[in-house]
Amino acid sequence: MAVKTITVTEDAYEIIKRFKEGEESFSDLFLRISKKPITAKDFISAFHISPEESKEFRKRVLLAHEDLGKGLNNSALYFS
Repeated sequence: MAVKTITVTEDAYEIIKRFKEGEESFSDLFLRISKKPITAKDFISAFHISPEESKEFRKRVLLAHEDLGKGLNNSALYFS
């Protein structure tokens, strides 16, 4: 089996390391995560944020979604 060496920053290493399960190698991790879609929950859980921080993040996402919807509705005037 051929092996490749990649370079990542310390920050990137610490983040991706959180996705590893047990004694899983990085190669196994990359193969596992490439086979299934990563959900927002998977992504957020990698940062080990508290339930309160998670709720606040969800609120901000919902508000941004709402604002985007308003902006799209207003922009429809320009495309009619």
